[in-house]
Amino acid sequence: MRLVTQNLAPNGRRVQMFALEQALALELEQLPDGPVDKAYIKSINPVGQIPVLVLDDGSAISESVAICRFLESLKPSGLFGDSSKEQAIVEMWQRRMEFGLFVPSLEYGHHTYPLFKDSIQQFPEWAQTQLPKINQCLAMMDEQLLSQPFIVGDKITIADITAYCGYQMLRVFCNEFRQDLANVDCWLAAMDQRDSSAVARYL
Repeated sequence: MRLVTQNLAPNGRRVQMFALEQALALELEQLPDGPVDKAYIKSINPVGQIPVLVLDDGSAISESVAICRFLESLKPSGLFGDSSKEQAIVEMWQRRMEFGLFVPSLEYGHHTYPLFKDSIQQFPEWAQTQLPKINQCLAMMDEQLLSQPFIVGDKITIADITAYCGYQMLRVFCNEFRQDLANVDCWLAAMDQRDSSAVARYL
C-alpha cells in the first residue's frame, strides 16, 4: 500500500506522523509542490483531495483520521486508546483538537498566507475570526496538561498528533496566537523530541 500525499499537505503529515508512532513503514508517493493534478487524484479519490491510502488490491481510503484508523487495525498501538472508555475519551479530545486547533489553523493560513492566494479566494477578515477558537483551544489544552504529559494522560494519542500538526501550521501562518501557556510549552517541547515529530514540522 502507498500513501499519496504532498510535502506541504498537513493531513498527509498527520498520517505520516501517526504511522511513524506505530513504527509502521508506509510507501510514499509525494506529489510535486503546487496545485495537484486533480484528474489523477480523482481517479483514486472522487473527492479530489489528498492524502489517499491506495491498498494493494487497488482500493483507496481517504480522510486522514479514517486512514489512521485503518493503519491502527493493521498494527494496534493504542494511539486511539485501549479500553472502551479510553477510546471514547481519545475520540472526544481528537475532535476537540481537530475543530478547535487543526482546522482553524489551516483555515487561517488558507485565507492569509500568500502561498494560497492563487488557489482560493482569500478573506483575511474571516481568518481573524479563527483566532478566538484557536486561543480558546490552546487554553483548554493548557488546563488539560496541568497534571499529565499528554492530552489524554501519560501516553501519546492521535489527539496529540492532531494538536501538534495544528500547532505547526500556527508557527508558519500566524504570530498572534497565545504563546504564554507554560503547560502547552512543556508538551510542545516533549513532542518536538519525538522521532515522529520531524515529519510534521515546517520550520
